[in-house]
Amino acid sequence: MKLHRLVLLLLLATACAELGPAEPDSKLPATRGLAPSVAAPQMQLALARMRAHTSPARCSAHLKTLSNNSRLAGSAESRLAALHVQQQFLLHGLNARIEEHEVLLPWPLEASVEMLAPFAWKATLTEAPLAQAAESTPMLPVLAFSPDTEATGRVVYLNRGLAADYAAVASAGVAVQGAIGIARYGGSYRGTKLRIAAEHGLAALVLYCDPQDDGFVRGDVWPKGPWRPMDSLQRGSALDIGQIMGDPLTPGVGALPGATRLALQDAVGIPAIGGIAITAADASTLLSALGGPVVPTGFQGALPFTYHLGGDAKVMLRLSARSEWRTRTIQNVIAEVRGTIDPHVSVMLSAHRDSWGPGCVDNAGGTAALLECAELIGRLAAQGLRPARTITFCSFDAEEFGIIGSAEYAETHERALYAGQALCLNLDASITGPEFTVSAAPEAGHFVRTALAARTEPTEWTPRVAGGGSDHAPFLQRFATPSVSVGSEGPYGVYHSAYDTFQYMQRFADPEGRRTSDVACTTASIAWAAADSTLLAFDVVAQARWAASEFEKVRAGLSSAELSAIDTALRSLQTAALALAVQIARAASSDPDPTRLIGANRLLANLPRHLLHADMEAGRPGFRNVLVGIDPADGYSAFPLPSLRQAKDLKAGPLRVRAVGVLVEALQRLTTAEMQATHSIQQALL
Repeated sequence: MKLHRLVLLLLLATACAELGPAEPDSKLPATRGLAPSVAAPQMQLALARMRAHTSPARCSAHLKTLSNNSRLAGSAESRLAALHVQQQFLLHGLNARIEEHEVLLPWPLEASVEMLAPFAWKATLTEAPLAQAAESTPMLPVLAFSPDTEATGRVVYLNRGLAADYAAVASAGVAVQGAIGIARYGGSYRGTKLRIAAEHGLAALVLYCDPQDDGFVRGDVWPKGPWRPMDSLQRGSALDIGQIMGDPLTPGVGALPGATRLALQDAVGIPAIGGIAITAADASTLLSALGGPVVPTGFQGALPFTYHLGGDAKVMLRLSARSEWRTRTIQNVIAEVRGTIDPHVSVMLSAHRDSWGPGCVDNAGGTAALLECAELIGRLAAQGLRPARTITFCSFDAEEFGIIGSAEYAETHERALYAGQALCLNLDASITGPEFTVSAAPEAGHFVRTALAARTEPTEWTPRVAGGGSDHAPFLQRFATPSVSVGSEGPYGVYHSAYDTFQYMQRFADPEGRRTSDVACTTASIAWAAADSTLLAFDVVAQARWAASEFEKVRAGLSSAELSAIDTALRSLQTAALALAVQIARAASSDPDPTRLIGANRLLANLPRHLLHADMEAGRPGFRNVLVGIDPADGYSAFPLPSLRQAKDLKAGPLRVRAVGVLVEALQRLTTAEMQATHSIQQALL
């Protein structure tokens, strides 16, 4: 990999001018153009060939094939889809294998929601077979992992079912203990809603999609437009992914034959109460019958009447749900292009394959893009262009049930991933409309900029630390692996419904496959930039700047000793980051032999591991990342500096001292590791 010296020298001069002296600075300047690979002829050739070969027609064909049937995890249809993906990987010249896991997957058997008073009524619990949108294998909308339930009680409307909503209901004088709640989707993960409902003593919870959020208020509904019709359900899992990801019976270990399994009653993350989803049409019947106080500000939705909280015996509901609770076999499909110089360091491309219905957007779209990435990178390998590091392609199963397939992969391959996973690029419901987007961890910025420079259209990107909710999460939390997501966004109102079909994709999300093709090509380009750069140039300056900015948001209320310890650690990290960034640029300008940099690259690949703490969050196994967790309040959002945020909720004492110490020690470890990487690069250039 020869580098263009003049260009890199100019980049070095620009970088040094931007960075200035390596002095601590809480307001670090942005860095740009430091990726050594940006001017490499092989890199330019690889990215150009990918752009020339990508095929919208091929992407569209994948979308159609994958969405012909539902791909419920554990089903025969899901296994057939796994075999199809494996075959496609093999056709692209990749080594491909299927890894099976035995995991708990409850499938619904029976469900009923009936109003007993003031009149008899029964919810449909099905979706109308609108034109070209009939579901191939209808599935009852019991929220997966919610326990078998028989409940009768008065009804209380809870807005979105967030903790603040319960406080507002209590302030209005409405008791929720023993009641059946009805809440609209939004604001948090559905499993978090059930956990909060159980904590407040509800007997069961009914969820629906209010038209204000994704229905007629937003625009025309399917089939005329992209928004959710009134007769539509949002299926989903209620496993509390804010507490656990993966098979709840085998936490921390791969769910392989012979694995020790917990008893169901001892499993973490399974809700204590049952939950069912209903349509907005059925919710309208139920909500319009409620009396009691008029709802507080912010509770009113778009159904054509004034919402009331209910809470009295005027409206009585009976809810029942039963599932078949048993272990089922899931399939992860894994393929790779082995690196030529250091194959033990890897970049991951991933997408889940399973779905609740046809799932064309979620996630045939991500899978089609993954297959296109495999086509593009496999073709380069066949032409003799192979990356320095390994690129791994992962088609994960059972994401919809609670990020299970990817978590099992992470647990099964923990040693290898801990030693060498550098980056995770995840594709999940990535193509919903025309607006091209890239969201990436700050430290992945160099690779993103290198890839985006090859696009014909100017592209902005957003440095963003991810939270949870998809298959990047086990790697982010277990190994602190930086994540990247490429997408093409637009209105998407048929999430987890029977109407997420190929016809929907053709009419609204991606009419000709061009958006899927563009997302795939850009994703493959970022992966190649990370896998084939002379130095694995994490943007450590941007990461340090992000950590400092997040600390500014939460420093109020800490003691002077705590502030001093964290400020000192952050200043040291900033100094080390600046020194490493400048050394990376200088190394690039010297046109080094890549084989002499294997040791330095392994140190760089291992930088994220220094942010891990094995016992950081009690009761949340697998959550080890000191810089970013998953917000336990909603189960989705990024939760920066989790140990520090938890410390602020504690009174001064040993637990608070320990929590602050966890953050300080991680920052110190990362600082030392960056100094070692700087020294290793210097030694390699002697």
